[in-house]
Amino acid sequence: MIFRRQRISELSACTRVRQNFLDKLSRFWEFQGIALKIPRVENELLCLFTFHEKVQKLGGFVKCSEDRKWGELALSLGFASKSGSASALRGHYERILYPFDVVCHFFICSLLNLIGLFHESQIINLIILSAI
Repeated sequence: MIFRRQRISELSACTRVRQNFLDKLSRFWEFQGIALKIPRVENELLCLFTFHEKVQKLGGFVKCSEDRKWGELALSLGFASKSGSASALRGHYERILYPFDVVCHFFICSLLNLIGLFHESQIINLIILSAI
């Protein structure tokens, strides 16, 4: 048997990360009983992955709102109208992405707290038992 080394291009890896994020977001809203609709800003579809990444780099929804970064964010996403796009972006994030962020953050914190309750050997035993 001959094995072949397959290289994963940076572009396809980025596409997979983007697609995984959108799949998780879509499933989150399906569990809520709501179909995810991709919003439009200035008659263009908003890339929720890029939008989410940029908001997270600026400190998250609360920080962007406190520091009034939505106009700056609109310009960095390539929208012409700073004020109109800023309020639309804030609304879209608050309605679509912020609930997802809250649930993900709660899940991660709960998982870290659970891990913190156990000693390292107990965690290894739990992993072994769950694999059986």
